[in-house]
Amino acid sequence: MTQLLFREDPYLITCAATIISVQDNAVELDRTVFYPLGGGQAGDTGRLGAWRVLDTRKGAGADSVLHLLEPGAKLAAGDPVEIQIDWERRHRLMRLHTALHLLGAAVKAPVTGGRIGDDKAHLDFDIEMEKLVKETIEARLHELISSSVETRPTWITDAELDAAIPNAMARGSFAPLSALRVIPCSTSHSQQKFSMN
Repeated sequence: MTQLLFREDPYLITCAATIISVQDNAVELDRTVFYPLGGGQAGDTGRLGAWRVLDTRKGAGADSVLHLLEPGAKLAAGDPVEIQIDWERRHRLMRLHTALHLLGAAVKAPVTGGRIGDDKAHLDFDIEMEKLVKETIEARLHELISSSVETRPTWITDAELDAAIPNAMARGSFAPLSALRVIPCSTSHSQQKFSMN
């Protein structure tokens, strides 16, 4: 099982780790700061020792994370390594992700999907398109942003999640955004007052 350091501190950029296993170009570590592809958010990139990490994916186990390396990496189980995420990219993904939470608060409809890429993000809502009024949504977003909504991701139990949102599909955490609705989520978030900067 991998210790997922990004869950407790999404601002952690680097750490020392030990390789647990190597399969082709996929490396599993005992601990990681790399967020794997999931929840619509792209997996982290960065460096594992001298090698580039091109992508990060979930492994077979619940807390298994595979760091997909550039071809030619020469690593073995038991090797100690220093790992480092591409912070500029991670921070951009975190800000886009947090912005989607604000969008989810502005649009009063169930979210059915979404995607966060390097330069843009979107949410899918279970609502008829004609009920979405662009100007109303933009006004609510500007109101939330100008009020400096504080994000406070918090880990909760399944029982607490069921009490907040009965029959929620996601498990393990939620992101309460000030007085906004509770949204189950376990990806990386900006942990500051949200602004346009």
